[in-house]
Amino acid sequence: MRSSSRPSRARGWHWRNVPPTSHEPSRAELLAAIQGSRVALEGKIETVAEEDSLLWADLQKVSNKVKVAEGSIVELQTEVGALRKQMMQATSAVGRLEARLEDAEGRS
Repeated sequence: MRSSSRPSRARGWHWRNVPPTSHEPSRAELLAAIQGSRVALEGKIETVAEEDSLLWADLQKVSNKVKVAEGSIVELQTEVGALRKQMMQATSAVGRLEARLEDAEGRS
């Protein structure tokens, strides 16, 4: 003979015939669980909103720093352009001085 904790299918076993093993919650218990979940979700929503606010503030700070850096880059590009112009003028002046020196050496 088989030793089994549940009846076999041959003897007409069906899951609907099995009595419930756990307590079914009442309407009040379900409402309390729903309210608890709602409160927990509202708390999480507030936390996410606070984090979002902090992240937005950080993003604004970074954006401002980027704008300052972009301004600095433009200033540096302007300075580099001015230095290139001075370098070309200096190179031209050196060329003229070398030409004069060669002329002076050729005359002597």
